[in-house]
Amino acid sequence: MCRFLHASLLIWRERFTSNGQWAPRYIGGQHRDEIMEKMARSFEDELARVPIALNGRSHWSVSTLVVFFGGVGYLGTVMLTGGFTRSDANASMYSAVMFSHGHWSCAYRSIPNSQPLAGPVYSAVSGLAQWISHAGFSSSYLTSSQIGTDCQHAYASYLAFIGVGNGAGYESVLRTALVAWFALTLSGIAILRTTPLRSTRITWLIPLFFALTPPVIFCVQEYYHPQDLWALALAFAAVALTLRKYFFVAGVVWVLAIMSQPFALLGMVMTVVISSWTERRRLVGGGMLAAMLVCGAFYFAWGRRSVFAALFGTGDTFIHAGTWMAELKVGSIAGLVISRVGPIVGAALVAWWVRSRRPDVVQNPVILLGLLATVWSLRLVFEENLWGYYCMATGATLVLRDILARRASRGTIYWLLLVLFAFGNINPLPRPWGTWHYWVWQVMIVPSGFLVALFSLRETMNGPSRLRGFRSTTDLVN
Repeated sequence: MCRFLHASLLIWRERFTSNGQWAPRYIGGQHRDEIMEKMARSFEDELARVPIALNGRSHWSVSTLVVFFGGVGYLGTVMLTGGFTRSDANASMYSAVMFSHGHWSCAYRSIPNSQPLAGPVYSAVSGLAQWISHAGFSSSYLTSSQIGTDCQHAYASYLAFIGVGNGAGYESVLRTALVAWFALTLSGIAILRTTPLRSTRITWLIPLFFALTPPVIFCVQEYYHPQDLWALALAFAAVALTLRKYFFVAGVVWVLAIMSQPFALLGMVMTVVISSWTERRRLVGGGMLAAMLVCGAFYFAWGRRSVFAALFGTGDTFIHAGTWMAELKVGSIAGLVISRVGPIVGAALVAWWVRSRRPDVVQNPVILLGLLATVWSLRLVFEENLWGYYCMATGATLVLRDILARRASRGTIYWLLLVLFAFGNINPLPRPWGTWHYWVWQVMIVPSGFLVALFSLRETMNGPSRLRGFRSTTDLVN
C-alpha cells in the first residue's frame, strides 16, 4: 500500500506541467521505466526515513517531559497487558526489601539454598528507591527482634510481608522497576549525545520506543527481572563513556553491569577486543579495581553468597525439557560449558572481525551498537533455555541503533513481532502453539535474531555514509 501511494504521488507530480496546469498523457515507455525505477528503491530509505522535523532542536526541559511521559507510557503498557509479575521476584526483591527497611545485614543471610538471588547492585538501587518513595511502607513490617539477632527469621518475615494480605503494598514495591527503565532510557540518550544528533527531537524516539519494545516489557511481565534492564543501562553507559574516551571509568561501569547481570560480560569482552593497547590497559585496570573493591565489600558485609550472586547471578543452568539441548540429550556440564563459554568466544571473534575491517569502530556509535547487538544475540545462540526477556538486550540495542542511524529496519521490526507473537501475553484465549516444544521457538527466534543483528552490522559497515555514524558536528544530514 505504501509503495502504491508513493507511485501515485510520482504519477500525479509527472502529470503536472511546470506552471501547474493539468497535462494528462499516457505514462509509458522510458517515462514509465523511470517511475518503476523510483518505485524499486529501498523501502526503508524512502518511507522509514525520520521526518525532517525531528532534526530540529529540543530544549532539555521538553526532553525531560518526554522521558517522564515515556515512563508513564511504559507503566501503562505493562499494566494493560498483564501487570507486574511475581515470578522470580524474590531473587532481587528479598534483598531490596531488607535494604529499604534498614535490615541490610540480613540481605544475603539465612536464605534457603534453593532460593536463587540476584547480585546486590540492583537490589541496593531498588531498596533505595523503595526507601525514598516509601513503597511498601503502608503495610507493617517485622521488627528487628522478630527477625532475630542473627537474621534467622528474616526470610520468613519477608514471605509474610509479601503475603496475600499485602498485595497492594507489594505491588508498589514491584513498580520500583521503573527506576531501571529510566536508567536504560537515560543511558541510551547518553549514547545519542555523543553524536551530532544531541539536543535534537530524535531524543524523543528513545523513551517512546523503549516503552513499547516487547522484550523490555517482558522483563517485568513474563518474569520479574528488572536487574536485566539495569545491567543493559550500565552497558549503554559504558558504551557512552567508551565513545568519549573515558576507558578507565568505562571499565568500572562494565564490572558493575556484570555484577547486575552476568550477560554484560559479553559487552566488556567486545570492548576489550576492539580497543587499542593503551585503551585496553585502562579498561581492564578500571574493571579489576572495581571488581576487587566491590567484591571485597560484599564479602565482608554478607559473605560468599553475595559474591557468588554478584559474579554469577542466580546461577540457574538447568536445562528445561523441550529445549534443543534437552532434545539432543546434552548433559548439564556440557550445557554449562556451551552456554557460558560459547558466547564469550563468539563475542571475541566477532569483535576481532569488525575491528580488522573497521579500526575506527570505537569512534563510531552506530557501528558499535550494531556490534553490541550482534554480541548480545550470541547469548541466544548458545543459551540452553529461551524466555522472552532473554531477547531484551538484543532488541533494545537494535532499536537504539536504528534510532541513531535514522532509519527503521524491517528486520528489527519483524523479529520483535516474532518475539511478541511467541511470548506475548496479550490474548486471554489459549494459544494454539502453547503445547509446542521450546526448541521450535529457539529454531525460529535465535537464528533470525542473530542474522538480523549481523546483517544490520554489515549494512552499517558497508552501507551509505548516512548509516556509518558520526565523527563531527558537520556530519549531521537533514
